[in-house]
Amino acid sequence: MTRNGQPLLSRPDDRDERDRELLTQTHLEQISANQGFRPIAEYFAKVNYFHLVPRVIRHGRPGADLGAREFGSSMIADMNATPSRTRNAWFRRITTALVSAVPGFESLELEVDSTGRPHLIAGYRNWRRNPSEQDETDFSDGTLRLIGLLRTIVSAPANGGILLLEEPELSLDTAIVRRLASLPAAAQRGTSMQVVLSTHAPELLDDEGVGEDEVLVLRVTDDGTTASLLSQIEDAGPEIEAEIPFSEIASALISPGDLAGLVKAARR
Repeated sequence: MTRNGQPLLSRPDDRDERDRELLTQTHLEQISANQGFRPIAEYFAKVNYFHLVPRVIRHGRPGADLGAREFGSSMIADMNATPSRTRNAWFRRITTALVSAVPGFESLELEVDSTGRPHLIAGYRNWRRNPSEQDETDFSDGTLRLIGLLRTIVSAPANGGILLLEEPELSLDTAIVRRLASLPAAAQRGTSMQVVLSTHAPELLDDEGVGEDEVLVLRVTDDGTTASLLSQIEDAGPEIEAEIPFSEIASALISPGDLAGLVKAARR
C-alpha cells in the first residue's frame, strides 16, 4: 500500500513470516494496525452491497448471517425492529413511489401475526368498497424487489458512504427501469451517499438524469475486462454529440459480436 508514491505497508512482513496466523486478517480490518490509513478503513466500512432476491425476502428470518442479509433475508424483520415513527415515515415515501409504479397499489403496512412474525400487507384497489389485501407471499417478484430497493434507499444512513446495487432492474417493467437511476437521488433528500448500480439493462441509461460522465462501460478484451467512462470513449463521442440514446450507444459497445455460433449450438 502506497500514498503519494510513499510505501505505507508491505505484506507479508517479518512478523507475518514468524506467525502465519496473522495473515488471516488484513491490516485494513485491524484497528491496532490501520492507524496510518484509518480513513480508508472507515470509508470501506460505509460500503453496503445489496442484491435483493424475492424468494429470500419471502422466507427470510431475523438474525440471518451477513451473507444472507445482503439478499434481503431479514428485511421485513428489520423493518419491524425499526421505531414506528421512523418506519411510518419510510412507508409513506415508499407508498408514494409504489402508487405511481404498481397498477392498483394503494397502501403498505406492517402487521405481526399470532406467532410474532411480521408481514408486509399491501392494499390494492378493486370493485369492492374496501381494497383487497396481500402479504409478501402474494407479491409479484417485481413489486417485492421494488419495495426492497426503495426501503434500502430511504433507510440509508445520512452520513455518506456507498450503496452497491446489483441488477436492480430484475423483474421490473421496462418503464420503471428507465426511471431507476433517478430513484436514489429523489429518495436521499440531500444525503451524501453515492449509489452505484450494475446492470445488464441498457434502457436504465435512458433516464434523463444520467450523464455520460456517470456511465462506466465494462468491456471484455484479450487483456481482461476494462472499465471506461462513456464520456471518455472515443468511438462514442460523435454519437453522444448526435444525442443518440445512451442505451443504444452502450449496447453497441458491449455487444459480444457474432452470435451465430450460439444459435447454431441450439439447433438439433
